[in-house]
Amino acid sequence: MVRIITTCCFALWLFTIQTPACIGIQQSTSNPASVSSVFERNWSISSPVPEHGLRGLHVVDSMTVWACGGGGTVLTTSNGGKDWKVASPAGWSKLEFRSIYAWDAKTACIASAGTPAILLRTEDGGEHWIEVYRHPSNAAFFDTMQFWNPNEGMAVSDPIDGRWVVVQTTDAGKSWRTWTPAESPSTLPNEAAFAASNGSLFAKSSKEMWLASGGNVEGGIAGVYLRDSVGGWLRKSAAIRSNSSSGVFGIVVNPLGTSVLVGGDYEKEATTESTAAWSSDGGKTWEPAKKMPSGFRSSVIAIQVDGKEVFIAAGPNGIDRSPNGREWTRFSEIGFHAIRWEPKSDTLWGIGSKGRIGHLRLEGGMLSEKKLKTQSIDEKFLFVPSKYPVGDWSPDGLKFEDVTFQAEDSTTLHGWYCPCANPRATILMSHGNAGNIATRANWLRYLQTEARVSTFIFDYRGYGKSAGEATVEGVLLDASAARTKLKQLTNLNDSELVLMGESLGGAIAIQLAAQSAPKGLVLQSTFTSLNEMAKVHFPGLAWLVPKSKLNSLSQIDRFHGPLLQSHGTRDTTIPFAQGEKLFRAANQPKTFLCIQNAEHNNWLTEEYLGGLDHFLDQLASGK
Repeated sequence: MVRIITTCCFALWLFTIQTPACIGIQQSTSNPASVSSVFERNWSISSPVPEHGLRGLHVVDSMTVWACGGGGTVLTTSNGGKDWKVASPAGWSKLEFRSIYAWDAKTACIASAGTPAILLRTEDGGEHWIEVYRHPSNAAFFDTMQFWNPNEGMAVSDPIDGRWVVVQTTDAGKSWRTWTPAESPSTLPNEAAFAASNGSLFAKSSKEMWLASGGNVEGGIAGVYLRDSVGGWLRKSAAIRSNSSSGVFGIVVNPLGTSVLVGGDYEKEATTESTAAWSSDGGKTWEPAKKMPSGFRSSVIAIQVDGKEVFIAAGPNGIDRSPNGREWTRFSEIGFHAIRWEPKSDTLWGIGSKGRIGHLRLEGGMLSEKKLKTQSIDEKFLFVPSKYPVGDWSPDGLKFEDVTFQAEDSTTLHGWYCPCANPRATILMSHGNAGNIATRANWLRYLQTEARVSTFIFDYRGYGKSAGEATVEGVLLDASAARTKLKQLTNLNDSELVLMGESLGGAIAIQLAAQSAPKGLVLQSTFTSLNEMAKVHFPGLAWLVPKSKLNSLSQIDRFHGPLLQSHGTRDTTIPFAQGEKLFRAANQPKTFLCIQNAEHNNWLTEEYLGGLDHFLDQLASGK
């Protein structure tokens, strides 16, 4: 009984922190569970070549994986991603390789997406590469390369003279034959395929394949080319909109079951319109998904879970799953250009921007529809919400729009979007464990009128006008949904948003920044981890708090953009030393504002505001 009472008192003290009434900011901490779901904390992610994006991915087995991308980059691992070897072909650093197929740790073939259109092959793990094919036309551009068995495969280029360019191998990529015009399907004017993820071709044999397209075609609808058993070609409407930046990017076909297309507009990553379609007749007819994926999707795969087929689609702003191709649900906030599946180890692999490579082992039940737990005893002390009408819901001098949206589990949430004309930045702000958005009007007004930024602030479930009951996992789902909503409101990408937070908000912002690439990150009075906080205030009870819980120290080095961090030198709630330790772990470029004689709740000084103004100016100028 004594232990239970002491623990609850500890939680109550730690998570209820008073703040200045003038700006209504409240502080707290939370659980490190995924911003999108429990999956986030289980991803293993590295960036062996952060200067180049990766597009091509082939998983040979649980240990051997190959990847390729910009700057002529080729990478390989033979120990399940623990170490990566640079295996790039010499002399081709100006090319992008977006398609790759590997037979083992030594042998692989890559295709260029650019001029010249070449195919290279290695038999010694990338130490040496041999050019095995080169197309004579500068108009050739390989979009995809697929093998349906170890010996037979093909690569497809954008059309030349109104026909797809197809090359085929029957000897494991050692030699290639160009199809004659009579063998190659004709295309519509301005039609092309996309090389974003090596996913636009699905081939089961040389006479059974499906090729998806996009481009500025008449009618504005993408196509799927089917090759029948006698070698003829048919073009079918893909039920996905098409223009120069949109169309179908990924396809997976089950002739006896459900087939799926994914795509959208790569210039509008957050759009949820026309991003998926499905077919029940082997791709002869397609229907738009009833509930679309939560953004542009460039890659799709089908896997077996408990004897049932599950589709997974990935894009730069996250991953979705579907049991039938008709209705999609957010699976992960971490985005990738391409994903692949390793069935023996039940591992999902992904590659993306800035050299990001990730793998996630999907243990039993992780892909089932997950219901959030009810509020635990500790969380009853952790969250101190103020429901509407507490607060100033009609603040003078603040222009805002009421925004209603939903979290992944369909909880209805509410926030304020506070736009500024010609803003220097667009900010996503997470508040603390007490109060609600209406208690923060003064700070929002300053940001809008003086700092000249647009801000989106939202209430967690159970706060303000948001429905539900606050839980650690739920609050992080709310933050994920808020970021998605802000991108929809502004038509901006992750790389155009600034994340801001203090204490709890800082911990959430760090998790978001670690999973994407925001334009900037602003932290005030932020801790290293909840376990470290417990050691400071209740060392005898620190064992109750897992070391992984809200461990910002282990996450901040995954962010590679501009950072502004501040901390008061007299902060006794979160010691100044923790702020310094967190800052040391962060990557450059970074700036630390040491607020002299400031405590935990009075950091909003002229010195801080001046530093924030300079930071925003630097972001706006691109420096």
